[in-house]
Amino acid sequence: MNAAWCRVPRSQHLRLFVAVWSLAFIILAVAYKGSLVSHLTVPKEQPPLDTHRQLYEKDVAVGSIGYTLQRVMEKNADPYVRRLAERYTHVPSTQEGLSRTLKGECFSLCRLLCYALGVVYMLSLSLSLSLSLWGGW
Repeated sequence: MNAAWCRVPRSQHLRLFVAVWSLAFIILAVAYKGSLVSHLTVPKEQPPLDTHRQLYEKDVAVGSIGYTLQRVMEKNADPYVRRLAERYTHVPSTQEGLSRTLKGECFSLCRLLCYALGVVYMLSLSLSLSLSLWGGW
């Protein structure tokens, strides 16, 4: 029963059907193999963290320079923020915090956020001062 099919169809319609069937099978097999290889070799992109709960479930430490953020987190109404405060990691400098963040050890971008907010505040203060000197406001 393991013998190959040696007879070629004599009818033109049957020959065309076998040719199209074989070609379709080859195309489907190659497409399946390519799709399987791509799914197995390319890592899936991780979804972004949008909530405190997702950050808590990710099991990653949260850190910043100083302990002010930890105190604020401990007094927060959100239970996930309070649980994140238990995992708080103090970092001595911004450089150390960034290196830990890039390694995936903890999220400590709070210092950069505070710096960025300070720059925006100083720029807005400077702009409002210059406008008031011009008599615009």
